[in-house]
Amino acid sequence: MEDGAGGYGARRPLVADDLDVPPGRAVADLRGGVTEAARGAAPGPLPGGRVGQTAGMTERPVLYLVVCAAGPAEHIDELVDLLLADGWQVCMIVSPTAAPWLDRAALQDKTGYLVRVEWRMPGDPEPHPPADVVVAAPVTFNTVTKWALGINDTLALGVLNESLGAGLPILAFPHVKAELAAHPAYPEHLAVLRAAGVVLAAGNPLNATNGPRRWTAVIEALRSAHRS
Repeated sequence: MEDGAGGYGARRPLVADDLDVPPGRAVADLRGGVTEAARGAAPGPLPGGRVGQTAGMTERPVLYLVVCAAGPAEHIDELVDLLLADGWQVCMIVSPTAAPWLDRAALQDKTGYLVRVEWRMPGDPEPHPPADVVVAAPVTFNTVTKWALGINDTLALGVLNESLGAGLPILAFPHVKAELAAHPAYPEHLAVLRAAGVVLAAGNPLNATNGPRRWTAVIEALRSAHRS
């Protein structure tokens, strides 16, 4: 991939009760420091001391938040606030369709990092530190389909594909209407991603009827990193 993220670590086991985990597979452990986050404190240093590269942010693990163009994306600032409060450095990668829906300047001010949509130019520095975990929320039918097929035509898909190949922990939260979920190819594409190690949320936890609580499934999954 021409916009390599680099520096990824190995996947470790994690369990989250509210996620659709393939039989015999645990959720990824997020590479340490999550026990403190579950208590609301900043997660501790990661193995090898490789965390964020920005001054004053080096004690917090890095979470890549991939945002696709589904309704919950309009309220992604709520999730960002919760993640920051739990001690994560949040680096956002947004699909081109979702980008106009968001106040990218406000999100950049909130996270301290560029909200990325496009590939960086050759020779430009990498604007985000290496990731420790990837959360894709919301994920659309289109993204699930392309991701399972290895299509790499946006930065968001590029990050998802490269993170999968690098063995990073990935938690994904599809938001797909019933008519699309009934497409015969959709279950097969989900199965491909599960078999590759992606942890997919069961049901539709980001449903608008849940209001701000729609993000509970994401936070609970991250907080339960060391639960057996």
